[in-house]
Amino acid sequence: MRQTIPIKNEKGAALLLTLFIIVFVSIVGAGLLNTTFYGKKTNVTALSEQQEFYKLEGAIDLFISEMNHYQDSSENDVLKYKDGNGNLHPITENGEQIPIVKKGPFFYLANNTNPRVQTYNIDGELIEVHILNETLTGDVYNITLNAKQVANSKLQRNIDLKINRGTGPTIFEGVEVPAPIPPFTGSAVQATKKLDLNPNLRENPAFTMIGTSFAEILSFYQLQPSLASGNLNSAYKFDSTKNKHHFNSISIGNHDTITIPEGHLVYIQQFHSTGGTLVINGFLIINDLKVTGNGKFNLVGALIGQDVEFGSNAITIDARAGVNPDTGEGGGYKPPRPTITESDYTVSSDIDTILDMRTER
Repeated sequence: MRQTIPIKNEKGAALLLTLFIIVFVSIVGAGLLNTTFYGKKTNVTALSEQQEFYKLEGAIDLFISEMNHYQDSSENDVLKYKDGNGNLHPITENGEQIPIVKKGPFFYLANNTNPRVQTYNIDGELIEVHILNETLTGDVYNITLNAKQVANSKLQRNIDLKINRGTGPTIFEGVEVPAPIPPFTGSAVQATKKLDLNPNLRENPAFTMIGTSFAEILSFYQLQPSLASGNLNSAYKFDSTKNKHHFNSISIGNHDTITIPEGHLVYIQQFHSTGGTLVINGFLIINDLKVTGNGKFNLVGALIGQDVEFGSNAITIDARAGVNPDTGEGGGYKPPRPTITESDYTVSSDIDTILDMRTER
């Protein structure tokens, strides 16, 4: 016959099971809390560093912008031209020399008085940007820009840059801009050595002697008598691309008219005239001038000669000069110079390459 064993009290086992479950849930809960806490802390740290990173980037951008917009205000270097003898002369505009303007980061660095450390306030945080590892090789600077917070800095941002000087301006070749202006009295006919006039012309204010030598006149206008050839006649075409003209003489008949246009300079070795009409709106420079006929001279520009003789009383002089060769008022000859644009006297440097970017903790 089977025996039945009575079940004893099970309260103790249930209690142990309950405690086990409570401990397990507590451990899992603590783990979840810990994960959440550290996750939140990591997120806060990442957000803080991200904000700092953008502040550092902003400060570097501001420093680069300052260098890009830098303009050298010194006027030690001016635009120049090289004359036919290889000598350098400053180019002037309205009587003022044209300073070379230097712009951009290269010239910021080239001027050692410019700060190598700049501080910027970005969203209430002071950021310092330093120029480090500054080296110059030829016309190229290599630098490192380092940015970090003045206080509580967690990050440093570094950017390595290569900066080129840029090209220009160049020396202009053969531009004719003489330096000192020789004495000019405003009369239409000037002689440097000899002025022999018919008695009817001696009181005519169109004629005068000047103290400047003929050699100085030739040098000032950069004329070369050795280039003189042929004769100037009424068929000669004055080309706007050529402002100076050298001839041995002038060939003019009684019914001929030769006109020297404004802005042109003509050198004549010898001119013995007996007739014809000579219109001078530009400049005529003659070594030996002798007028014995009934020629007519219409002068809005000016005539300069070494030996000048007007011996006839049949000469007609229509002189409306008073021309200043510097300003060209009333005609005459103004030494040509090139059309000057801003690019001719400006050097603009730039950042050629970003070599590296890095963030350090």
